[in-house]
Amino acid sequence: MAGKTGTSEEARDLWFVGYIPQMAAGVWLGNDDNYPTSGSSGTAASLWHRVMQEITADMKVEEFPSLPDLNSRKGSIKAEPIQPGSLIEGRPEPPKQEYSGSGQDSGGYYEPEPEPYYEPEPEPYYEPAPEPYYEPAPEASYAPAPEPYNEPAPEPYNEPAPEPYYEPEPYYDPAPAPVAPPPPPPPLPQ
Repeated sequence: MAGKTGTSEEARDLWFVGYIPQMAAGVWLGNDDNYPTSGSSGTAASLWHRVMQEITADMKVEEFPSLPDLNSRKGSIKAEPIQPGSLIEGRPEPPKQEYSGSGQDSGGYYEPEPEPYYEPEPEPYYEPAPEPYYEPAPEASYAPAPEPYNEPAPEPYNEPAPEPYYEPEPYYDPAPAPVAPPPPPPPLPQ
């Protein structure tokens, strides 16, 4: 299997195009209104993988043909490597001309000022984001199902008889002994 993921700016489109020796197929995920799509190009790759598993379930696995030997082809042009020192870096400085300042032609050759040379700005280099790696789904296992686990029944529990409770005898606060009434007052003189 071989393939390539892709996305558009701001994740509006996600796709994966892949092929096997027998066929090629592509998956596109996106919105027709240019609205961003959630996910990544790996989402499209995962969908492609699941679809291809269904489509190729009954197909025989085939190998890709081996690559041709390009060195045995006739008429091929082979490039020679650049030899050190054969490249000129930048432009050479033109010879400087002296100006007398008298306004008179000195009779010498006057070379016009060369146009300034500006080093071109280097193209910005953007490190491409690494392609996500997706672990293929594990093959279905045909191991026997584990036997069910039955938890052992708990041993019977007999609650101990409660200890007897003795009600304490009520406590009575003894009343003070009765006091005799005071004697009547003496009779008044008449």
